[in-house]
Amino acid sequence: MHWFSLIFLIFAVASLGGAAKLAQQVTTFLATAKKARGVVVRLEKPQGNDTGDSPSDLYSPVVRFADDTGTYHEFSSSVGTSATRPRWPVNSAVDVIFDPKSPESASINMPMVIWMKPIILGVIGGMMLLGALVNFF
Repeated sequence: MHWFSLIFLIFAVASLGGAAKLAQQVTTFLATAKKARGVVVRLEKPQGNDTGDSPSDLYSPVVRFADDTGTYHEFSSSVGTSATRPRWPVNSAVDVIFDPKSPESASINMPMVIWMKPIILGVIGGMMLLGALVNFF
C-alpha cells in the first residue's frame, strides 16, 4: 500500500509547489499594484455556464475603475456571487487593486479574493500530504 502513499505524496508536493508559486505571484503583484475605487457595473455568468438560470448559479461582478491617468478599465472578478443575494450588487463601490503596467490585471481588493487560489491549492496539498503520511505509517 506504499505506492498509494507515494502517489499522494507526488500530488501533495505538486500542489504545495503550485501554491507557493501562486503566493509568490500574488506577493509580486501586491508590491507594485496601485489602488483605485471602482463600481460594479453588472453581474455576468462566467463563460461556458449556459445551463440556464438557477438560484445557486454564481455570477462574476464586472467592475469599472479609472487608473491614475483617468482612463477607464473593466474587469470581471474571478470570485463569483449569487445573483439573488450578491456580495457586490450592481452600482456598489468596491476597492480595486491593479497592475499599473497592465490595468486589466485587476482584482477586488479583499484578502479573500486576492489570496483565494494559493490558499485553496495549499490546503489541498496539505491534506494530500497528511493522507500520504497517515497511509505510509
